[in-house]
Amino acid sequence: MNIFTDLFLLQRIDHLIRTRATGTPVQLAERLGISERKLYRLMGDFRDQGFPIAYDKQADTYYYSEP
Repeated sequence: MNIFTDLFLLQRIDHLIRTRATGTPVQLAERLGISERKLYRLMGDFRDQGFPIAYDKQADTYYYSEP
């Protein structure tokens, strides 16, 4: 991937998290065209960078736990 593809991917993930529209990890990975494993790595990287990302099992979506 190049920097523009990566940036676009990060923006899409951020938008879906903010709108609580990610779906399950499998659904999100398919929507983004990446593997489920890569998605988990990205989410881990986001958390390592201080993003308060959590997963709601009832709603099957990622969300930001802090504003």
